[in-house]
Amino acid sequence: MKPSPYHQLEFYKLSDFTAVLEKVGLHMDVKTGGFLAKDRSFTVSSSRYGGDCKLTYKDGTEVSILDGHIFLESLKHTESSFKIKLFVS
Repeated sequence: MKPSPYHQLEFYKLSDFTAVLEKVGLHMDVKTGGFLAKDRSFTVSSSRYGGDCKLTYKDGTEVSILDGHIFLESLKHTESSFKIKLFVS
């Protein structure tokens, strides 16, 4: 049985993937894979009407948590660009 080209790294072009991310206003850096902050003492502020949330640390550092719509849009573009389903129910 011949292996599927979709399971070979050479099939995907990183430039296509980064173009999709840029189109929806995202970028990749050393922290985009996720990380656990050493200082987890923060307060969460959000609006009861939805939208973005914000984490505020004791030292005044603020971290914005973006609306999940951005993730879903980038996921949709990624799936259509690579012609694959990343999540199947």
